[in-house]
Amino acid sequence: MDTFDIDDVRDNPDTLLDSTASGQFSVVTRSGQTLFLTVPFDVCAEVPGLAEAVALQLFRDQRVSLGRAARIAGLPYPDMIDHARRAGIPVIDLTGAELAQQINDFGGADD
Repeated sequence: MDTFDIDDVRDNPDTLLDSTASGQFSVVTRSGQTLFLTVPFDVCAEVPGLAEAVALQLFRDQRVSLGRAARIAGLPYPDMIDHARRAGIPVIDLTGAELAQQINDFGGADD
């Protein structure tokens, strides 16, 4: 495990990235106090549910698309939809006006 001071990371971020990319956990500190821990992402696969949790949070925060979240989680797209649904995360998030516009764009609703 490597330890870096935040000033070192700011001045030379490649050292932290290289350490993590090589499979090392790293602790980043400021004034001797721990700020955060970096974990190589392949380690997530070894912890049941961790990759899915990370993917769901990124999707919930609108940082990644549902397809990208599925790839991060290592799940097929339909399974990711189910996973999001079970977590109470809407997969389609449209206002009424946006839905009406999309219905209109696709030829309107049958009356």
